[in-house]
Amino acid sequence: STWTSLTSATNSKSITALAASSNYEFQIQSDCGNNNTSVFTTSALFSTPAPPCNAPTALSSSGITYNSASINWTGFAGASSYVLKYRIIGAATWTIVNPTTTSYSLTGLTSSANYEVKVQSDCGNSNVSSFTSTATFITPLPPCNTPSGLTSSSITSTSANLSWTAISGVTNYIVQYRVVGSATWTSTNSTNASKTINGLSAASAYEFQVQSDCGSGNLSSFSASSNFSTPAP
Repeated sequence: STWTSLTSATNSKSITALAASSNYEFQIQSDCGNNNTSVFTTSALFSTPAPPCNAPTALSSSGITYNSASINWTGFAGASSYVLKYRIIGAATWTIVNPTTTSYSLTGLTSSANYEVKVQSDCGNSNVSSFTSTATFITPLPPCNTPSGLTSSSITSTSANLSWTAISGVTNYIVQYRVVGSATWTSTNSTNASKTINGLSAASAYEFQVQSDCGSGNLSSFSASSNFSTPAP
């Protein structure tokens, strides 16, 4: 509804303190002195662009687990929010989130996978920066827990039933046993949390240990030994 008026002794004028992302019009009038002025010209138009919106810097990842990671970056002062996109390298699509701070925790990730991530500043009014260069990280295998609660039962002079507490996510168990004091172990596998072993020596003291196999080479450590003795025949 109102005009801002300025004067110039030449045929140009620099104007400042304009609003960004705005459409302006201006008109010129000649002043020949002694209150002798022309009419104003018709309006000429121009538009101011959006202010610069710079991309974030120092993109990094930390706190990486088999299914989560923390993504951090140095923000741009003019940004009101950010656009973060991530995917397993080679995947067809990105997952996109819109954090309002300079860090974001990714959850529900796939274990043992190579991820890439990048971030963009959003300065409002569709004024966004370019994306940062891609940062990468690798999620490890999930934890493979060591069996516990080892017990033995149904012991005869040549056999014994060995059992332990089942571990979630295990595809196989490795059982090793030996006569106490022997230099070597005998190993066998079991797909459930028990194993009957045969061919034992009568009247002998045995020890056994169990290891979890969670697949893809992801093994737990062996449990502490549990002991049992076979009776005389």
